[in-house]
Amino acid sequence: MLNRQNKLTTMASRFIKWLTQNKLGILSCLFSFIIMLSFIAITLSRNFAIKQIKQDLQKTITALNEAGYDVSYKKIEFNNIFFYPLIKIEDFSIYNLKGSNLWNLKFNNITANTSLLNSKRINIRTSSDIKLSIDRQNYNFNTQNSTIELKYDKDYNFKSIEIYFDENQIKDIAKIRNITFVARSININTKAPAIIPSLETHVEFKDIKINGLINYPLASNIQRIYAQFNLMGKFDTNDSTLLAAENWLHDGGFIDIPSFNISWKPFMMVGRGNINFNEKFTPQIHLQTTSKALLEMLNELQEKQILERKGVFVANILLNAKAFKIRDKDTHLTITTPISYRDGKLAVENVTVKTTFPQKRQ
Repeated sequence: MLNRQNKLTTMASRFIKWLTQNKLGILSCLFSFIIMLSFIAITLSRNFAIKQIKQDLQKTITALNEAGYDVSYKKIEFNNIFFYPLIKIEDFSIYNLKGSNLWNLKFNNITANTSLLNSKRINIRTSSDIKLSIDRQNYNFNTQNSTIELKYDKDYNFKSIEIYFDENQIKDIAKIRNITFVARSININTKAPAIIPSLETHVEFKDIKINGLINYPLASNIQRIYAQFNLMGKFDTNDSTLLAAENWLHDGGFIDIPSFNISWKPFMMVGRGNINFNEKFTPQIHLQTTSKALLEMLNELQEKQILERKGVFVANILLNAKAFKIRDKDTHLTITTPISYRDGKLAVENVTVKTTFPQKRQ
């Protein structure tokens, strides 16, 4: 028994001595093994992300085609090596195939990447120069910093998208300090007795400075435009876009606007509303608003021949009768009034002030 213990002690001593003498080599092997496992994990993660992007890209193109739009690009590359962009697209364009106006939105390049070990979060970058063409009229958009983040849940279902553009300029038209768009998917209970939101979106424009040569009402600086839109009802993305839209509409789907805010001093407006659609998916917008300097805004738009004189005149009479001051020192009246858009007509206080919106081409 004693001899056996002595042998074990001797073997342990030799093993410790061997470890001490070869610790650098052992550590190097362990480090190499960890690096190799990490590389394999990263590669697998990026392969999953590439697969998801390809599926989503195909779904998006199919959905756009069904809605009368299409995409084009000069070159597209996928790469599962971490040091390179996950995807790179050159000369990417989205354009319409039919409608009241022919337009084309073009990006010089788009790149996408994932975080180190998370393929469910994709970061997208666009070129700083973006071009929009509408009926041969070109608009050049430049942004100093663009951030687009796309997130998926554990089953690779869409979770959210967040888009931020900072220090933006539309040449010869306006400068916009911040543009924000956020959309989040909401798990919807199909057995719920009421129609509940399945997608929540937020859109915000901050600090817009309009070019002085543009024919605009009021001041040249718009402080803020914000709106929240909720897609009410389930929109089944497993179906074709047209079929999903028809089913969504048939089941009572609509777009809820819980809140919106416009600050264009002296004009200010807040409110809420909804957007419904008929069987041809033509929108019908209904808003309930509270505002200051609405009368001034209407008169400015009428003087610039954007709104109709007769409608503005009648609306002024009705609005003046209900206008009031919240505080005695207020220089602009506060008005609560409905605003709606239906069948190409814009109405304020149920009085049509605009009837010449362009109709869709067949």
